[in-house]
Amino acid sequence: MISVRRYRARQCRNLETLEPRVLMDGNATAGLVGGDLVVTGDRSDNHVQITRLPAGTVRVAGLDDTTVNGRRFKDFGASFDDLKVLMRQGGEDHVAVQGPIRIAGGLDAEMGDGELIVEGSAGRVEIGGDLDVTSQACDVRLRNDVIVGGDTTVRTGGAVTAHANLGILPDLAAATFSHSLRIDNPYFPLVPGTKYRYEEKSVDPETDDTITQTNVVEVTNQAKTILGVANRIVRDRVFQDGRLVEDTRDWHSQDDNGNVWYFGEDTTEFEYDENGKLISTSKEGSWIAGVDGGTPGVIMEARPRVGDRYYQEFKPDGVLDQGEVLAVDETATVPAGTFHNVLRTRETTVMEPDTLDNKLYAPGLGTIKELSFDLQSNEVTTVVRLLSITLNGKKVTQVVAPGGFSGVNPTGKSSGPVRLIGDTAIRAGGEVILRQARLADNLDVVGGSEVSLVDSVFDDDISIRAADSIGLRNVTTVRNLAIRADDDVYFLSSRLRGDVDILFGAGDNELVIKNSTFADLDADGGPGHNTFDDQGGNRFDEIELTRFAE
Repeated sequence: MISVRRYRARQCRNLETLEPRVLMDGNATAGLVGGDLVVTGDRSDNHVQITRLPAGTVRVAGLDDTTVNGRRFKDFGASFDDLKVLMRQGGEDHVAVQGPIRIAGGLDAEMGDGELIVEGSAGRVEIGGDLDVTSQACDVRLRNDVIVGGDTTVRTGGAVTAHANLGILPDLAAATFSHSLRIDNPYFPLVPGTKYRYEEKSVDPETDDTITQTNVVEVTNQAKTILGVANRIVRDRVFQDGRLVEDTRDWHSQDDNGNVWYFGEDTTEFEYDENGKLISTSKEGSWIAGVDGGTPGVIMEARPRVGDRYYQEFKPDGVLDQGEVLAVDETATVPAGTFHNVLRTRETTVMEPDTLDNKLYAPGLGTIKELSFDLQSNEVTTVVRLLSITLNGKKVTQVVAPGGFSGVNPTGKSSGPVRLIGDTAIRAGGEVILRQARLADNLDVVGGSEVSLVDSVFDDDISIRAADSIGLRNVTTVRNLAIRADDDVYFLSSRLRGDVDILFGAGDNELVIKNSTFADLDADGGPGHNTFDDQGGNRFDEIELTRFAE
């Protein structure tokens, strides 16, 4: 149903005039040179995907009207040494190295503007040698099951992210759907005639204005068959200032064990100018299982258990959303009422590594609340609350029986984390996010924006310098950590076994620590007016603070 992630993506697009952009058709060239596979772009915009086919050959394919050697694709034998990607010809290029694929040597990429994705979601990407990326302003993304055996060096004016979702991809073949349209899972019931009304409040990050949107979710009597399974159609509409800004049809079914599956969505976003005139629409975000690698996910387990992780949406290079069960016994109050035995999940997407959302589900009813958090400070940035629920036009507080429901959760394969074996050096003009990553050797980061280390383990020394804030969340370090920060520094739920040395710049900064353990913390606030915020749950074997306000 409703998704905070979609809301946040919309906030910067509503009621703004869009600049037209003309996409040119590129023609990349690919060939073997001295045992290396070399892919070169022309001066136009190039969209290229490199992957291994089931037969074992490696395919270099052009997407979005890009051609390769004048054709749609070019195939090569599986045996080659280095993969070299040369895209600094003046266009805006999108290159995806898509697993499963093994590169015996290294991956050497020279990029201009655009994006380089090393994508291990559909299968592992294994780079035997070094990963070396040089770019003017390209964003560099490592996603899911990616292993770099050598050193990793990235120099770019764009952002750098290494992010994995550690969850199972449910096995559709193992599921049976005898009555797939009868969706009575108490945490996600879809009874035709049910209408949910939600209100979302958030703050525009550019203007600090409060944004209010209304979301109407209707369970229809309509169905759509996908991959041989009948799916219930749920219509989800979002309004802002009385205008329709998104209209989505989601497709769900329930298997015989009681798991609710998600087979895709058809979504349309509406863009308006400052006078409220419709200027464009977009279908970005739409996907359907069985097309372009899309695979059904599970939106709700039959028997949610704390610690369960599962993919809700799965389409490599498109949507990769995951849920994790945090609690099953909470109490929550929203305008629609007070509910007990509430299920709380954490929902993330590898496509947007800076997102962190919680959803709350009331038994017998479904989604009642959503929260979106700042990744570093843990402050709530968006709140969605259930206003009312009706069934066939009558107000209700539940639509199915809230208890007595149990079943067998789906099984499937897992992916991730991103593993970087050698030294890692990152120089980025944009943000740097390492999430669900495992680094065996030294990490050296210089970021022109925020730097975030999340849900990760680092076995050797770390050095971070950033022009913006630095945040560590659920991180374990084994050796020393040196931080040079020009803005705030956050430690949340982390374990720092080595020495931690922090030096702030000349501004007014804050050091925030919560639920973390330090062997030795030495922090110098610098010449500005600085504050130390101990939010509780911390342990310091040794701590020394210099130039911090009392």
